[in-house]
Amino acid sequence: MRHISRHRPSPAMVVALLALVVALGGTAIAANVNSSNAPTAGAAKSKKHKKKKSKTDTSDDTKLVKKLAKGLSVRHASSADSALPTGSAGGALTGNYPNPGLAPPEGLHAITFQNGWSDYGLNQNPAGFYKDSFGIVHLSGGMHSGTLGVTAFALPAGYRPSGVSVFPVISSTGGGGAGAVVPADLSVTGFDGTVVVETGGNNAFVGLDGITFRATQ
Repeated sequence: MRHISRHRPSPAMVVALLALVVALGGTAIAANVNSSNAPTAGAAKSKKHKKKKSKTDTSDDTKLVKKLAKGLSVRHASSADSALPTGSAGGALTGNYPNPGLAPPEGLHAITFQNGWSDYGLNQNPAGFYKDSFGIVHLSGGMHSGTLGVTAFALPAGYRPSGVSVFPVISSTGGGGAGAVVPADLSVTGFDGTVVVETGGNNAFVGLDGITFRATQ
């Protein structure tokens, strides 16, 4: 039995046929345009009728667009209003929603020293600590005259790191850093808040300015 083979047109043939259709369509359009230029009564009447219909359609479309735009704007405003938070702000913000402000940092808390340490005072910043609006604890000032290697002071709960944090600090053989500089390591322990000059240092002066960490306990 012989099978009738069916040949599919090649891609080149498809492209050629499409080009022919487009060309014929353009010719038909051009013929219609040329014939419409003739000043016949029927053409003028048809043109007038199309113009009148176009004007009416445009007016209807404009009304519809305005109506839809009005509806969309109303829904948008309602959606935005319902999404605004309300109530008292917290964290790094102060005031109430929807218009809170940035909360200022808290005031400086004085340090309660132990083991002979005390606030160096004089022209140094006051010895203390505070937490800013983003939960970062800052130490300030300097201390002197205490025993090295033991607790100098302890930070309260809410002002402690997650674990043991060690910071390089500057101490000196003279008050306020006037003497020879002696590098030291200062540790802050998270579970009890103890602050200790671990290694090195001189008790004539130990600086606390610049020590910062995130409070997690």
